[in-house]
Amino acid sequence: MAEPRSVTRLMDLRVDGRKVTMSVAGEMVAGFHYPEAYRVIARKRKSTTICELSTVRADLDPDDGTVLLTAEQDGFERGVWDLYFTYGTGERSGEVRFGRDRSKDIPPEGFSNADDRPQLNDYVVAYFTKGAANLSIDSGGVLHKSVPVVKSLGLVPDEDGRAVAVLGLTREPAADDEYFCTLEGAQEYAGRQLLPTVRLGERLMGLRLPASPELVGATMRFTAVVGGARTSLVVTGAEYWPARLTGFELRPDRRDGLEILKASRASAARHEIIGSVPRAERDGAPRSFKARMRSVPLVGDALAAGHRKIRGKRQ
Repeated sequence: MAEPRSVTRLMDLRVDGRKVTMSVAGEMVAGFHYPEAYRVIARKRKSTTICELSTVRADLDPDDGTVLLTAEQDGFERGVWDLYFTYGTGERSGEVRFGRDRSKDIPPEGFSNADDRPQLNDYVVAYFTKGAANLSIDSGGVLHKSVPVVKSLGLVPDEDGRAVAVLGLTREPAADDEYFCTLEGAQEYAGRQLLPTVRLGERLMGLRLPASPELVGATMRFTAVVGGARTSLVVTGAEYWPARLTGFELRPDRRDGLEILKASRASAARHEIIGSVPRAERDGAPRSFKARMRSVPLVGDALAAGHRKIRGKRQ
């Protein structure tokens, strides 16, 4: 039986705990104008085991000749599962891999439950295969054996007054680690962008953020792709950001992002890296960036070391 004329399209993908939900659009096949003829299945790699996902919704449009399936699976047994859109019954049936053609809202690294810090056997990573870019599910950390934890340690201004987030990892940074920022409220620069990084230490990374006075009014949201899994990233340290020196203020919002605000006199005073200003500075001799970094509670030494490395990279 001939496959559908157009590429099957992945419209939506979500991972919630161990539950995976997806919506897949394809073409109706002649003679099969009823919902039961269309399914989403998963085949366990290097095995004959097949799992049929539960169909939550099936919308057929005879006029347009399309079908939209929403299916879910609340827990896959351990293994790597390849996803298929199937159509027809009996001898008049077929199946198509999908994932290369997908909604622009689905990032190329897919989704995972790594934010929940699950035990290894409970890891679920919905990813796209190399080359063909088809959707597969890694359940139980078969391929993604160790998803490292990334933690924000604070913010450092570089020599140009731009923001650099200092990150600590539970393992050494890898060449394929990636960090992204999505800008909201900045029409010219809106959208997702890959952030440049600088190695600061054995398990330290510096992440250059697109914050600047020109982007006042925008909000930054961050994600990390480490160990092949996508995790959210909350950048901390805005309460110590030197607004008077850089010309803009950073403030956390309710959805774990950072707002870029115009530095006011009040905010400059409130967000100085040190609350009490030494007499030497009051008399017109401002402290160095290094001294300001060291004064940040808990992580001052790490930030100062990061700042030294950033300066060295720029020289």
